[in-house]
Amino acid sequence: MNLNKILKRVINIGIFLVPFIPLVVTSTFFFPYISGKNFLFRIIVEIIFCAWAILAIRDKEYRPKFSWILVSVVSFVAIIGVADLFGANPLKSFWSNFERMEGWITLIHLLGYFLVVGLALNTQKLWTKFLNTILGASTIVAGYGILQLLGVLAINQGGVRLDATFGNATYLAIYMVLNIFIAAMFLVRRLGERYKKGGKISSFKWPDWIYLFVMLVQLFILYHTATRGAILGLVGGMIVTFILFIIFDEKGGILRKISSYKLVILLVLILGFFAVKNTEMIKRNPTLSRIASISINEATSARFPVWNMALKGFKEKPILGWGQENFNYVFNKNYEPKMYGQEQWFDRAHNIFLDWLVAGGFLGLLSYLSMFFVAIFFLWRKNESKIENKKNKSENGLVLSDKILLTGLFSAYFFNNIFVFDNIVSYILFFSLLAYIHTFNVREKEENNKPVNVHNDWMKGVGASFILILTLFSIYFFNVRGMMVGTNMIGALQNANNPAISIGYFEKALGYGYLGRPEIREQLIQTSASYATANIDLNLKQKFFDLASGEMTKQIQEDPENTRYEVFLGVFFNRYRVYDNAITHLERALVLSPNKQSTMFELGASYLNKNEREKALVLLKNAFELDKSYLDARKVYAVAAIYNGEDKLTEELLVPEFKTVLVPDDMIIKAYFDTNQFGKVISIEREEIQKNPTNLQNRLYLISSYLKLGRSSEAIKEVEGAIEAIPTYKEQGEKVITEIKSGLYK
Repeated sequence: MNLNKILKRVINIGIFLVPFIPLVVTSTFFFPYISGKNFLFRIIVEIIFCAWAILAIRDKEYRPKFSWILVSVVSFVAIIGVADLFGANPLKSFWSNFERMEGWITLIHLLGYFLVVGLALNTQKLWTKFLNTILGASTIVAGYGILQLLGVLAINQGGVRLDATFGNATYLAIYMVLNIFIAAMFLVRRLGERYKKGGKISSFKWPDWIYLFVMLVQLFILYHTATRGAILGLVGGMIVTFILFIIFDEKGGILRKISSYKLVILLVLILGFFAVKNTEMIKRNPTLSRIASISINEATSARFPVWNMALKGFKEKPILGWGQENFNYVFNKNYEPKMYGQEQWFDRAHNIFLDWLVAGGFLGLLSYLSMFFVAIFFLWRKNESKIENKKNKSENGLVLSDKILLTGLFSAYFFNNIFVFDNIVSYILFFSLLAYIHTFNVREKEENNKPVNVHNDWMKGVGASFILILTLFSIYFFNVRGMMVGTNMIGALQNANNPAISIGYFEKALGYGYLGRPEIREQLIQTSASYATANIDLNLKQKFFDLASGEMTKQIQEDPENTRYEVFLGVFFNRYRVYDNAITHLERALVLSPNKQSTMFELGASYLNKNEREKALVLLKNAFELDKSYLDARKVYAVAAIYNGEDKLTEELLVPEFKTVLVPDDMIIKAYFDTNQFGKVISIEREEIQKNPTNLQNRLYLISSYLKLGRSSEAIKEVEGAIEAIPTYKEQGEKVITEIKSGLYK
């Protein structure tokens, strides 16, 4: 076997491994459902790209061939690369993080994948095998989902929404949608060909039954993901598909008739569903109730504010945007107070088009959309196929049903992306289909097919050696080091109960480069904060404190405009009661994100702990007035009023909402206790103990209040009641009784 054949074999093996990436779950890595898939994809791409590059040196047939689809993909990756370079945080834009694992590094791998697949799979027969392999892998994933539904395997994200090997129902859902259209493409192609030859479209053969089975199983899994965006995408794609068959199928054609009937049935089902969406049957069904809950009000409370923030960010940097992975700057800077009930650290707009508008500006979004539009344009262009030899021309190109179903697929994907964002698997499928269309739209001259004579050509040997060395370096630098970070991160978190071991893993993880470093520091500082009141060795606690505060300080120096890190460090210092440092960082966070109430709450706590009560009152008043419907803001403002002796203000805040100032809230109870309003604490806790006799904290506040008022006998009675209700408190309670009787608390 000569070298060219070996290289082709390596490329084909790598390409046909890619469809099985969705099956990968790496429990030894940080974010096991994300990172393992991405690392495997990158390694495969680097290997097949290396083989292809060497082959391209030796054989002109394997050199890139022009198509406008290729231009659109290269333009997208190039424009986003420039946007990343001049964005808010170029390092993060390149590397991304473990939770997402996107960044420009992923885009450049997707471009490499597109190039190799578009050249290596150069016949309809090869593409049919590849797409069928994708369907086979998706069926295995669906089987995993069925086992979750049966209770054999756990649903990873909790609840009832299937997530299979994705760990996320949304990611699984769009994967199923795309595969439904691929299976439909093959089924309709087979039935259409049989019908043209005089056969009956209803006469199924065994491959037809397999495609139908795959479609139904995938539809079943999609339903049980209860993912509204993907389901709406499927419906939208189906409507587009039926309309295109009605328009373009031959007059009187069977597919036109079937599509007409199905379109009417689908529209009737949609109207019928919304007519009965408020019935008990719909409300009791997890999936149907989620779909029925779609409303303008829901969008107004969640999606619309985030989309509005994204548009504000675009207006600030309209040409090239902020760079990938930098939506958090836009979100924090333009944070809308009415978002208080939502996630506080959005890193995506939950709309892929707005995400690219923010990341790449107008040029970035335009280049992203160009991949859709150019693909669909050339999908429908006549005489598109030019790469197979004349003997195989009967296999050439795409039949009408292929074009329609691929258009429907792109439409479904487009609709879905209005509500969510991509992941590595949906990216792989999208770029695979772009390569599929590219394959049949290249421009090539016959003389370019002649292999290059490589005998005694030492330059090509040097080039191949350089490519091989570069590939080995890439595998280590872009992947192995990242995998080591992920492994050590898991080790640190799994040993959180053993701080001496955990800190060693953290230190190792920090030594492997940028990928994951911000996340390491976040996990480190949160773990360290949890040790603030833990009973561990003081030297070890100090070591954690020094390492965590030092690393997060470095992170802030590297990324000074990131609100998140200022808040993390401020919270950390609060836990260790270093209030001056906490205030410094939380005030800086508030400058970067002036409307975020959660930061105000933490800063207000710092002021109160430093006995700067007037500052806390002014700050927490601002937090409350940003959105007076926010109940927590009302309570926190009331707490500040209590500490400042503002009884009238306390009443004005609490009575309209709770009908009393005796609110059973831990913050309010503590405020009353700290300001010597023990009678109010007693009134609240007596009632709470009746509701929940085993709540030790409530009983301790009550006991302490009696002691503060000098009512020892009542305190002893409550301790005895606590011992009776909470047997584990007996030893400590008896000790407290002895101390009370000895006069220790007088």
